[in-house]
Amino acid sequence: MGKPETLVVMVVAGIGDLVLATPALRALRLGHPDAAIHLMTNSQALPLTKNLPYVSKVWPFPVRDIIRDRKNMLAGAATLARLRALKPDVCVNLFKVKSKAGATRMKAAFAAIGASVRVGHDSFGFGSSLTVKAPEDFFANRHVCESMLEMAKLAGGIPDGAGPDVFWDPESELKWRGFFDELSEGGAPVVGVNPGGDRRTKRLGADKFAAAADAAARERGASVVVFGGPGEEPAAAAVCSLATHAAPASLAGKLSLSDLAYALGRTDLLITTDSGPMHIAAAAGASVVCAFGPDDPRLTRPVVPEGRSRVIKLHRDCSPCFKSDCERPSCMEDIPAEEIARAAVELLDIRRAARESAEQ
Repeated sequence: MGKPETLVVMVVAGIGDLVLATPALRALRLGHPDAAIHLMTNSQALPLTKNLPYVSKVWPFPVRDIIRDRKNMLAGAATLARLRALKPDVCVNLFKVKSKAGATRMKAAFAAIGASVRVGHDSFGFGSSLTVKAPEDFFANRHVCESMLEMAKLAGGIPDGAGPDVFWDPESELKWRGFFDELSEGGAPVVGVNPGGDRRTKRLGADKFAAAADAAARERGASVVVFGGPGEEPAAAAVCSLATHAAPASLAGKLSLSDLAYALGRTDLLITTDSGPMHIAAAAGASVVCAFGPDDPRLTRPVVPEGRSRVIKLHRDCSPCFKSDCERPSCMEDIPAEEIARAAVELLDIRRAARESAEQ
């Protein structure tokens, strides 16, 4: 591969996947320091891309809108045409191709962009469009973050050895700094609770989140705040109503994505399920207790240094199944509340010890 002047990098996936792609994006910048790097990503993830220092320009792509209604294809086609006008040398899709329909859409996107060097995942027939192919098993049995970093290396990226990062708008800090200063007054640890999830099978009962929040407040004096996106206000309210000691404050439905990134960066610990906020919190510096059910933590666990996370997963013969529906998701329903609470207290203790050691 020669020295490219313009690269188009595609991460048209979930918000958490974009966060996990940041080491790969940094590697591409390090490998191509003088190139213009254009990032195309899911429109919903756009607020987390505005301040990425290693990307030249971000192009939102309304993939969910297109899937929901083909009338939105014109907006997507216009974006691809503008990218083609840049005459890019390289186009790389960092994320895995998970279906034949996905491969078909990605083929069309690559053809529309027209780069001479095309890098991506040779799966479901997408390889016929590529000049540099990652084999079909490229994403198997290793973390998505590592796989995307390896994909970036195929496009000339050079890893810097650091993990994911996340950025928020300065306005978010100005808006919420006082709120979190008050929560942490007197050195109280701030514990976040994220009870929502994009799939029913990945959600955990509100009583278990409440029990963990109570343990953190009772045993370590923690202040507790409950997070949730639009539509997740009832789940947050259920946690607040069941907590008997923590007296949580709910921010469900009140935060933009940029606000959420700042807020999670102000928490010492997030108690959560496998979700986008889990990855945002990890990248923002929080410790994380995460309950896994139908998915495989080897692929999507929080990417944090040792001692900053606890993954709680029960053994089930049917797991991981990656299903979005299940008559009885025992892999989540049977997780003991006590185990979540114990992990939360342990991580708060590790974090406090590390802070005290650094201050000496």
